[in-house]
Amino acid sequence: METTPVFSRYLRHGLAVAFAIVFASPLFAQYDPDLPKKPTTTAEFWRAVQFEIAVGKYDVAAQYLKGLLALNPTDKDLLAIEEKEGMAVFLELRTVAKWSDDPKAQLEAKQNAETLIDKVSKAVVKFRSDPERIQKYIGNLNASPEEREYAIAELKKSGAAIMPHLLAAAIRSDPNDRSNLLSVIPLMDADVVPALLAAFDIDNGALRMDFIEVLARRSDIIKLMGRTETDPRPTLWYMATQPDPVGQKARTMLQMLERFPKEKQPRPIDELIKAAEAIYQHKTTFSNAPEAPLLWQWDGKVLVPLKLTVSQAEEYLGLRYARWALFIDPRSESAQIAFLNIATEKAFERAGTEQPLIKSSPAVHDLLALARSTALYKMLDRAMAENHLLVALGVTQILGERAQISSGPAALPESATPRMENGIRALPEPLIKALNSKDRRVSLAAADALIRLPGPPSLPVRARVVEVFRAALANPATAEKAAGIRPKALVADADFIRADLLAQTLRQAGFDSVVTHTGRDTLRRLTQATDIDVVWIDHELPYPQLPHLITEIRSDYRFGRLPVYITLAQDVTKAKLPELDVHLERLLSKQPNMKVDEKTIVRIVISYDGFAIDQAQLADWLKMMHQDFPTVRISQEATLLVKLALEKIKEEPPDLRVRIKDITIDLPDVTVRQESPTRITFVMDGTKPPPAALDPRLQRLQEDFKSIGITRELPSRLIITSALSTAVSPDAEWHVKRIVQGFPNVQVGLRPLSPENVLEGMNKFVAVDPMAKPLSPTERKDQQLLAIEDLRRLAIGQVPGYDVRPAANEIRAALRSDDLALAAIEAVGQLPGKDAQQDLANLVLDTARPANLRIKAAEQLVRHIQVHTSAPLTDAQIQGLLRVNFDEKDAGVKSAVAVVVGAIPRERILKNLPDEATRQEWTRRLLNYKPNLAPPAAAPAPAAPAPAPPPKEEKKDEPKGDK
Repeated sequence: METTPVFSRYLRHGLAVAFAIVFASPLFAQYDPDLPKKPTTTAEFWRAVQFEIAVGKYDVAAQYLKGLLALNPTDKDLLAIEEKEGMAVFLELRTVAKWSDDPKAQLEAKQNAETLIDKVSKAVVKFRSDPERIQKYIGNLNASPEEREYAIAELKKSGAAIMPHLLAAAIRSDPNDRSNLLSVIPLMDADVVPALLAAFDIDNGALRMDFIEVLARRSDIIKLMGRTETDPRPTLWYMATQPDPVGQKARTMLQMLERFPKEKQPRPIDELIKAAEAIYQHKTTFSNAPEAPLLWQWDGKVLVPLKLTVSQAEEYLGLRYARWALFIDPRSESAQIAFLNIATEKAFERAGTEQPLIKSSPAVHDLLALARSTALYKMLDRAMAENHLLVALGVTQILGERAQISSGPAALPESATPRMENGIRALPEPLIKALNSKDRRVSLAAADALIRLPGPPSLPVRARVVEVFRAALANPATAEKAAGIRPKALVADADFIRADLLAQTLRQAGFDSVVTHTGRDTLRRLTQATDIDVVWIDHELPYPQLPHLITEIRSDYRFGRLPVYITLAQDVTKAKLPELDVHLERLLSKQPNMKVDEKTIVRIVISYDGFAIDQAQLADWLKMMHQDFPTVRISQEATLLVKLALEKIKEEPPDLRVRIKDITIDLPDVTVRQESPTRITFVMDGTKPPPAALDPRLQRLQEDFKSIGITRELPSRLIITSALSTAVSPDAEWHVKRIVQGFPNVQVGLRPLSPENVLEGMNKFVAVDPMAKPLSPTERKDQQLLAIEDLRRLAIGQVPGYDVRPAANEIRAALRSDDLALAAIEAVGQLPGKDAQQDLANLVLDTARPANLRIKAAEQLVRHIQVHTSAPLTDAQIQGLLRVNFDEKDAGVKSAVAVVVGAIPRERILKNLPDEATRQEWTRRLLNYKPNLAPPAAAPAPAAPAPAPPPKEEKKDEPKGDK
């Protein structure tokens, strides 16, 4: 047929075109015909980013993203894209898991994505929060239907930012226009509701009626009840107590929401207390969120946004509801307790537990101090039962200050003091619970409170009080200087090398460390003193093993709340580094600016200034290490510091600070640090090149202000560890987690490799439980001062009925601290036995101690000798006292020691004199006395009194008359 050649020719051409399309498709996939070859505008760069992501070329997209930011896009450019495509397209940049195979490029791309999202977010917020824009569209709400519809759409984009302006316009407008303005609120998202609820504080019945109507018209009213910040019910319960018609309208709406029978309406005060209690129990919808929602407050003139932390938001709402309950009934004890609970807990969360409430939060202290004791004891009882230990601590401090055990007057007659049949005081049960608290702060405060209450407690309580003071005072030698006291960690591990390595890491993280090797030793050390802040236990610790040990620790009332970290035992041999001394010496000998900061068998840290070393030599050394020791991992860290010195500028130009600030205005990777008024440092990652725009800007700054000094430093570190895996089996970790599940304040994980890991773990404990925070140096010192002072009072009988002998060793040890010795001397003077007398004598003989302490010790030593004889004094001590009596330069100490020597029997004195001549001189000392017969110096004549001022002449009344 004639058509066959034609058909075959078309077939051949078709196959050729098909092959061309197939082979050319990769080229077409990487080219967008709507884009120029090289983007130059923000929109073009953004289009290129989107296109390359769509075709899977993420590394190319990362370059375009970098180029987009290098343009320093304006808010207008970014808003044009957002208006057209929405914010979601920018947020999708976070979903890109891998931009590049190069770790540095990957990190840079992720940072660039976050920077762009941040820029767009800020531009959108700034634009949509513009007051002029908002006022314009609020004005259009009363315009034509078309303008109103467009205005509503634009106002919805601005969200809660419109509320201050909308409310101000509503207040100024007449009822008809006001209804028209407020009608937009039901159409907006839920983020406007907190502002609307805050607006109920405006004391205007008509407005409140309109606000209730607005709430009732919202289609999402049921969902609003599920979020704490938008729940309208507490506000409506308070409005239900207002005069009608506001109260009636609020009650009607509540009946619709709560579905209760009209005749069984709950009491508003009970519902408000319930709402406050829910917040106190951290049952808000944001209690476990990283950030709190935006709240609002009516300041009397305008709505003000409140950007608060989660704790602050809880405090604001909780006190708001409790305060409303008190407005309804100021005498309600339940409302008072709800208010005081929240105020006390948040005061400690804000100021910390380092100082008592009377110093850290005087206003909250005064609120508690003025409360009825029945309310305080109810608060304490609930706080102990519900584990609100911050509240327990604050209330216990107040009860101790007031020394009150009933709701009557503070000074009760003896017959009115509650006592049992045998005359022993029946103590309030909540204080006993606090005394036996597993928290050391609360138990110490309770012990201090109990000894202030009138009458002696029962014998078991007295013994526990002394034990609490003893444990708080234990190991007082470090109390000499508060700055020298550090948190203390207990390391429990049967492997000596592994325990020592962890102890070293803890010391580098700022902890003093104590090491035990069995479970029994661990419990014994925890019982010895309350100075342990955190416990690290290896999961294979023996005698007893972990299941029994963790149960013992958590059930003991003395230390049951301490943070515990269970570490999984690792094969230390794999983590050991090979012998590197020769290689290190080779590096350090050529690089004198390098120094070894840390050297253990598993970790070596070398620090240096990257600008002060030969980088080529360092690169050669690293290459050699990789070849010689393939099982060694070497990581590098560096921080680039660009320092500006302004000292030489005599008169600072007014625009200098602005110029310095503008240097980093669009450089998110550069942090500005003000070291001093004349020292400014730019900080950035030293492992990657600085931003290209930084150097030209610094150069221009120095050209314009020639007196500025600019220096660069590159603090760097080499961290050498083993590259071999020391991970334990997943089964071991699963088994340990099964053991400790259900126990509070217990974490499970691998042994920390660095001090940063230690601090990160500690921060996790504190985030969950503020009372897990280690005692600060000041707090630890204050606790020891409180303990020794209270033991002194018990020892001298100022508080009768206590036996301090169980704390004798700790009291005697307190003599070594100048801060504690003044109170300890009096307490030691009451202790029986030779040790107490010898300790006092040693203090008197210690010439390095302050004179006032030596004099005080001598006074107590005399008393002790009179009560217990001088038999405990050794001959060496008597000889030392005689030397002081002869040679001491301080007249006060010399006189005090003379009294001590006079109290010692004569025969012991003569026995300890060095020779017969000295003994003869001693016996004839009266004969050698020669009085000073010089006439007394004449007393200076008293100064003549100053002459009295002349009396003022009284003005005579002038005759009144016409002027």
